[in-house]
Amino acid sequence: MDICVNFTGGDTWNPSIRALKPHGKLLTCGATAGFDARTDIRYIWQREIRICGSNGYTKEDVTRGMVEIAEGRIRKPQARTFPLARLGEAEALMESRDFFGKIVMIP
Repeated sequence: MDICVNFTGGDTWNPSIRALKPHGKLLTCGATAGFDARTDIRYIWQREIRICGSNGYTKEDVTRGMVEIAEGRIRKPQARTFPLARLGEAEALMESRDFFGKIVMIP
């Protein structure tokens, strides 16, 4: 792949690097799965990969996004909700990756 965005770090860090084509770019913007990942730097120099970090967004970005949603220029994705009794169905949907947005469990 040409570009990979890694939100979690940890165990996903090295597979993200290995998935990149020569001259690929890796954007890292989180470390919820771990910040101390070991990196096989051979992939970086052999493929001439670029790695850059991003804080993601500013307060102004969030404000502008909320205004655009309120004015109807952006539509937020609908959350899929499931009662807790249908946890298995929600998990199957998540594992299938056949959804866009959030999956919310209702207790």
